[in-house]
Amino acid sequence: MIASWYLHVAVVAFFQVLSCANELGINEVVRECMLYLVQQCNADNAVLHYSIAENNKLPELSQSMLKFIYDRFSEIAVSEHFMYIPAEKLRTIIDDDQLCAKNELEIFDVCVLCVYRRKITAMNRSDAQLVKMT
Repeated sequence: MIASWYLHVAVVAFFQVLSCANELGINEVVRECMLYLVQQCNADNAVLHYSIAENNKLPELSQSMLKFIYDRFSEIAVSEHFMYIPAEKLRTIIDDDQLCAKNELEIFDVCVLCVYRRKITAMNRSDAQLVKMT
C-alpha cells in the first residue's frame, strides 16, 4: 500500500514537473521528461503518455506515441487507458493508414467496446448521482 502511494505521488509530481517546465519554457527539463516517457512507454501506458503529450502541446512526443499506438494497436486496444480516448482521437487513430490491425473487424470490435464501456461508465455515474440525491 505504501509503495503504491509513493508511486502515485511520484507520477503526479512527474506530470507537474513536465507541465511547469513546458509552461516556463525550460526546454532541457521538457526534453528529459519526453525522453523518460518514450523510454517507459508500453502497451499499458501508451495512451496515457499520448494524452500527456497532447495536453502539454508536445507534437513531437504526440507523434512518437501515436506511432507506438499504431504499431501495437492489437495489444494497446485492450488496455484500460484505451477506453478513455476521446471519440475524436479514437477516430483519428482508426482512420490513419499507419494503423497496424489484424483486420477491420478488430477495429470495429474495439470501437464497439469503447462505446459500450463509455455508456456503462456514464450509467454508473448517473446511478451514483441518484444514490447521492436520495
